[in-house]
Amino acid sequence: MKQESDIQYYPGVSAEKLFSVFQEPKFYETRCELLNIDNYKLKQCEPQNNQFVVKLQSDVDIPSDKLPKIARSFLGEQLESLITTRWKLSEDEPYTANYEIEINKLPVEINGKMVLNNTDEGCQNLVSVEVESSIPFVGGKVEDMMAKYFIKALEKDRKAILVYLSQVEAVNG
Repeated sequence: MKQESDIQYYPGVSAEKLFSVFQEPKFYETRCELLNIDNYKLKQCEPQNNQFVVKLQSDVDIPSDKLPKIARSFLGEQLESLITTRWKLSEDEPYTANYEIEINKLPVEINGKMVLNNTDEGCQNLVSVEVESSIPFVGGKVEDMMAKYFIKALEKDRKAILVYLSQVEAVNG
């Protein structure tokens, strides 16, 4: 199993604001557009049993040339992911979520946690990820590659979130 974590900073944005943005369907549409994800579907974005559940299905572009040959044999033309995020509904920080990412055709389990906290400058999102692969002999390499891919994707996601927040601020004045 490979574990990674990252802290994302959002200057001038409260944890409450970011938590509310993560509950807006428009955010996911804009985020996908900003990240050049053409084929996506927001399958769920609603409260459910003391949680706010978001399910986003989309194509994913994983650089398969970096995967061991045996792992590439599992892949087809296009990979599709389903990201399920379950935010604990609370009015008090920290705001916490558990998530899982399923990638069709790739025998990996990706799970993690997000924790939103206020800071003196805005807020931070502490994101942790665990990747586990069941591919014999090369599972560790796949886990390492997927964890690094995920951490890189987080930075692109952070930039898209900041752009979305600036667009919302410009509209709302």
